[in-house]
Amino acid sequence: PERITALRTGAIAAGLAGPPDAKVLRQEGLKSLLDLTVLGDQAMINVAFASERWMRENEAAVQAFVNAMIEAVHFAKTHREFTERVISQYARIDDPETLADAYDYYILRNMPRVGWPSIDDARRFLESQAATDPRAVGAQAEDFFDLRFIERAVSSGLLERLYGSQ
Repeated sequence: PERITALRTGAIAAGLAGPPDAKVLRQEGLKSLLDLTVLGDQAMINVAFASERWMRENEAAVQAFVNAMIEAVHFAKTHREFTERVISQYARIDDPETLADAYDYYILRNMPRVGWPSIDDARRFLESQAATDPRAVGAQAEDFFDLRFIERAVSSGLLERLYGSQ
């Protein structure tokens, strides 16, 4: 991407990068300033959305989707070779060391077994918007999430069936 080229050429002094770019940038002598993944905060990225009405009318489909996402994470975490082939294909990574770095970073370190949305991050976002967006004032972060499908998946024993007692 342009950001990586700009870092390499000195057009920008700093920028965000993840695997495989982070490894390459380190090899080229750039230094890591901060790893957001080790801060312990959840991020509000890659969130699935649907209207309340559609979820109400299609509860079985929503539950099946949430369960399938949890099962897909388990598959990625327990089938490294296959998952690395998929990463290689879509990210166009040929170098085995770079591919292993990407797998470790995205799958092992940053992909939780269950993708709980971060209500605390949503709360902080609303607070940051309050000065410029009157809709954020008094808005409750919890009103933007429907956790019942994740809660059902967890309480159904799905994680225990997938991971055992791990």
